[in-house]
Amino acid sequence: MRKYRFISHTADIKIRAYGASLPELINNILLALADYWGPSLTDKCLSKKIKIIGYDQVTLLVDFISQVIFLTSTKKVIFLNFKSENISSNLIEGLLIGKKVTGFSRDIKAVTYHQTKLFRSKGYLAFDFIIDI
Repeated sequence: MRKYRFISHTADIKIRAYGASLPELINNILLALADYWGPSLTDKCLSKKIKIIGYDQVTLLVDFISQVIFLTSTKKVIFLNFKSENISSNLIEGLLIGKKVTGFSRDIKAVTYHQTKLFRSKGYLAFDFIIDI
């Protein structure tokens, strides 16, 4: 199974992430963001507890991505793994694990709600979202 792919979009970057479960989908979203950012990694590891509450799974995922973008920008860390502690239809709680960075090849300003879509494709979860660059 493919973990994610970049989809052509007129002005921004559209990403479709896949996963057999919500935790796997979240981890593949992190990999896609890291791939786009193109970070220069250090050996220093960092972890951060995260708790996101949303109205539904789409809002939850967009809010999660937004928080990851904020933490990456402010803490200069790229998150490569998520260890789930509690996930439901309106809660994502767990530990983000990553590495400090010295810089990025590209910048991500934000995630948008425009054209977000969570759906099943060939038995897997798929999530489409757009990042503002």
